[in-house]
Amino acid sequence: MLLATDFPTIPEEQRRDVAQALLPACEPVFSAYRPGDDFAARPEFRQLKEELRQSIRTWLDDNGAPGYEAKLRHPQRQTSLHKRSRN
Repeated sequence: MLLATDFPTIPEEQRRDVAQALLPACEPVFSAYRPGDDFAARPEFRQLKEELRQSIRTWLDDNGAPGYEAKLRHPQRQTSLHKRSRN
């Protein structure tokens, strides 16, 4: 959901591939939290979302993705995801 809401320039048809590529970068963020039935109502939920946004942004800046323009680091860098979307 964060890819759709916070990174809408990534084409919908590419989000699944990007999400799968992001799993290793996001796993350490998730492992720091103990979600439960009431997790969405707790302040930690907001913190988790912010940490995920930052991890996703960093990964995208370093690795790129179709439709995403890195703002801080590697603006012209192309990855296998870029190449795959053009073929």
